[in-house]
Amino acid sequence: MKSNATVMNRLSDKFRNFKGFPSNYVFWGILLFGLLFVVMPIFFHADPYSGLSSIKYPDAVMHPMALVVLNYIMPTVSLLVIALYIRNSIKNRTFTWWFLFYFAAFGCFWAETIGDWGINLTYSPAFFHYVLPFTYPWHVEANPAWMPFGYGFFWGIHAFVLLWLTKWIMRKTQWSFTKSVFIFALPFGYLWDFAFEGLATYCGWWTYTPALGPYIHWPLIGGLGNFPLLFPAFFPMFIFPTFITFFVGEPLKTPYSPGRIERLFNLTKLLPNTHPGSPNYTGVPDARPSSFAWRYELTRLLAWWLVFFVSFMTLMIVPANILRYVYYGLAGAGWSGGTVPYMPSPVFTGDVTTWVVIGGMALLIAVIVIGVRHVWTHKSSKATNELADNII
Repeated sequence: MKSNATVMNRLSDKFRNFKGFPSNYVFWGILLFGLLFVVMPIFFHADPYSGLSSIKYPDAVMHPMALVVLNYIMPTVSLLVIALYIRNSIKNRTFTWWFLFYFAAFGCFWAETIGDWGINLTYSPAFFHYVLPFTYPWHVEANPAWMPFGYGFFWGIHAFVLLWLTKWIMRKTQWSFTKSVFIFALPFGYLWDFAFEGLATYCGWWTYTPALGPYIHWPLIGGLGNFPLLFPAFFPMFIFPTFITFFVGEPLKTPYSPGRIERLFNLTKLLPNTHPGSPNYTGVPDARPSSFAWRYELTRLLAWWLVFFVSFMTLMIVPANILRYVYYGLAGAGWSGGTVPYMPSPVFTGDVTTWVVIGGMALLIAVIVIGVRHVWTHKSSKATNELADNII
């Protein structure tokens, strides 16, 4: 029988010499984060809309222009794009970069309503809308049914254009990928948001009422809503898409090569040696796999979604809500999130919810810090070193 010391030493060596992101941190971190920050508050709060005799909406969104664009045209185009991605994935016998990006973004749409509360965003009730089977302490009413399609559409096109322009800048300036992305991302992200949300608020598809900080009041030139110039266009809108674009990287030259997320989670160990994406593959370069490696493909789809969702919550949703509390607190309107008739602040039924939310946020931050520390300090990990080399 092996001694406890020997077993502990081996476990310690395994822990120090891991390859890729520690799976135990990912699994338990995401599980506890979901339970503490997303699931538990649902059962410990009073819906701020439940005591209202009727839901109020700003006049700007009551009669929007061109409803057909988002009710019909955009979902139809998105479905055609999804069909194309599925076709290409079947043809290549692997999930393509575009398939993974679209569905990872698609899987985050249901948390949008939390961040919308933080930035005083109200959608037009004239859209078709969806209703979740539960409510969050922070949410808005009339969440539009086109939102799931909009996520893949908006973020996918944003990443494609930013990556294309980044490569153009790299050719012109000889800058590194990292430098090019981060220098160009701020002006590009702001103009991108201004173009899309400027049009949306002008048409009354949604509005920011009251806006946080300076804003454009479109009725002055024939429009309907308000477009804020700083929040969220400047912060936190550009942070999440910039990070995701930088972290995921450009589409690979071949669909079988493992990308950054695959290397980070060391997913290639799930591939058979006959697969062109396996590090032990010795066959014809770039040959199409003989079959679909379902275990590997489904695991990498989950890994992509985890990266997107955790990044989305920590870089976009949570900062947006903190922004509202801080903005109204500093403005002298109290630290309870302000008094906004269109999206009232949540009223918690007990102190337990507050501590659950705070605990969930603290745990998530701890998981990220610990995970990043291990990824960037354990030099024995070949996968980590390759990832660092490719990113920097």
